[in-house]
Amino acid sequence: MHAVVLTFPGHFFQTQLCVRHLVLHYPEVQRITCVLDDIECSPWISYVEDFTREIRTTWSGQLDIRAVSGMRTISDCVAGWWRQQLVKLTLDHWLDDDQWFVVDGDVIFHSRCDVWNRVPISRRGDHASRWSSMSVNYVSGVLGVSQGFLTDGASRVITNPVPFRHLDRSLLTALRQHVEARFHADFVDLHLRWFADQTIVADIDPPTRWVMTEWELIECYRRWILDLEWPLIEVGSGYPLDVSILDKQGGQNLFYHSYQRDSEVAPAWFSSQGLDLDRDVWSRSQHWYNYRERSLRA
Repeated sequence: MHAVVLTFPGHFFQTQLCVRHLVLHYPEVQRITCVLDDIECSPWISYVEDFTREIRTTWSGQLDIRAVSGMRTISDCVAGWWRQQLVKLTLDHWLDDDQWFVVDGDVIFHSRCDVWNRVPISRRGDHASRWSSMSVNYVSGVLGVSQGFLTDGASRVITNPVPFRHLDRSLLTALRQHVEARFHADFVDLHLRWFADQTIVADIDPPTRWVMTEWELIECYRRWILDLEWPLIEVGSGYPLDVSILDKQGGQNLFYHSYQRDSEVAPAWFSSQGLDLDRDVWSRSQHWYNYRERSLRA
């Protein structure tokens, strides 16, 4: 199986753990491609080099693994999380093979999640939030469907909090072709235009705008356009990388997932997970984080 892990400088060390636990719980994985977002890596100019060296040193001779920086193809997209979603939706443009197990770099599997030919879902209670309403606007508007969400019987469920699943070339190609036929424009160009004119926003007023959500788009396309009703599997939505939470809940969760940057997690936590932190690389990651925070506040 070919696994694809998407990451960026803020998850350098979390991604090392992601790969380790991916291999541990999915022994059928024989090949891993780590897709690095190097658009916003100033002043960490050696980010790609550091990541490639670390991952190859760890897995040399044990696994077919490589690191690529594919984000440059959509460098006009200014937000990292939008870039990552567009990469997922266009994987077939620049990866070989026809099927991939796609995983976000901040996922740390606690146990195996069998999601082959199934839709991973969460019953997290925020499906009625403004964010969820705006994601429904996006799915409905892009696909041209009246129901921009998934249901389990009479209950609404969400799939976006689950940052991993199997994707295949034919699905992604057909999805983009459907959207392009509706709008008579290139799929990526459409999104760049929607970002620029704030049709797609980052969860701000007014709630009539759209929030981009790649997983809901993919699964609603599969269900409402292709009419493929795959079984649903509830896997939760992960938890922040907090030692107290992991101590209390670790045995009950299939995976950990966090929006935190490495620098927001104590080095001791990574050490507790058996990761040997390179002090120089940690220093460079801290410098990147502090630089980025100052830039966002400026």
